[in-house]
Formats: sequence, structure tokens, C-alpha cells
Amino acid sequence: MNGERAYVSAGIAKVDILAALLLQAQQEDRALTADEKTSASAMIRQSDNDAAFALWRALGGAPALEAANARLVWPRPPRTPRPGAWTRPPSATNCACWPR
Repeated sequence: MNGERAYVSAGIAKVDILAALLLQAQQEDRALTADEKTSASAMIRQSDNDAAFALWRALGGAPALEAANARLVWPRPPRTPRPGAWTRPPSATNCACWPR
């Protein structure tokens, strides 16, 4: 991995979107809707960028992910990803998160 080269962060953004979706549902004391489950499954299992972008928009985009990330413990604060964003390896590899 070249630390100077930028890569598309679609995969890591999808993990962040899923974490934010689950956190939002937990905060609202509800299960995921059928549509959310379908989109989340496609996003993770098939790497569906359209499903990821739809969930990202439904969550509220970057502000919603920033709020969710503020509630999660990250090894170092990530820049809020979005599907198709570019990132460098250090931010792409620091993705382990746990609820506070």
C-alpha cells in the first residue's frame, strides 16, 4: 500500500454508513425497516454503491455520519467518508469502532 496514493474509500464508507444506521436505529429504540435491511444487505454483501448512497442520504449525509462518529470510539478521528470518496491508507485502515 502506498501511503501517498489516494484510493476510493467506498468499502470503508459502507462500514461507517452501516454503523451510523445501526446506531440511529438503536437511539430511536427500533429495528431496521425492511427497506433499510435490504439496502444495508446490498451495500455490504454486494458492495452496492447505489444502496450505500441512498442510506447515506437517508441518514442525513455527512452531518449525520459526523454525529454518529462522535458517539463511536475510533483509533483516530476519521474524516467523514461518503461512497466514492478518496482516502489514503492510514485513514482507510483505522476503522475499528465501538459504541461509547
